[in-house]
Amino acid sequence: MRHASFAVPMRDEPEADLSISVLGGAAGGLPANINRWRAQLGLPELAPDKVAGSMESISAEGLTFTFVDIAGQPGGAPVRMLAGIANYEGQTWFFKLTGPDQGVAAEKAAFVAFLRSVKTR
Repeated sequence: MRHASFAVPMRDEPEADLSISVLGGAAGGLPANINRWRAQLGLPELAPDKVAGSMESISAEGLTFTFVDIAGQPGGAPVRMLAGIANYEGQTWFFKLTGPDQGVAAEKAAFVAFLRSVKTR
């Protein structure tokens, strides 16, 4: 499932995890994945119509990413997840940056720029 993992240093905080994963087909669909991530961050599930309101679209080189920014406090520690989801050749690609809330929030622009730099070939 995971094609790549990177430890991302955070200033004055524990490192964040950048992962790239690929699943076949629709991989359960956007609402299910977003609600699974919300649950991992200690947040309640959103109704499908509310999930759509939490997403943005980011264009890259021949790809369109669905982007979400989710913050929660699982176990009491503030955590943030930035995720870009793209469909490509019958697969769903997930790019996620997860870690300390403030550190990951500070890297949001860099993560979006990273998504925009992804090329299919």
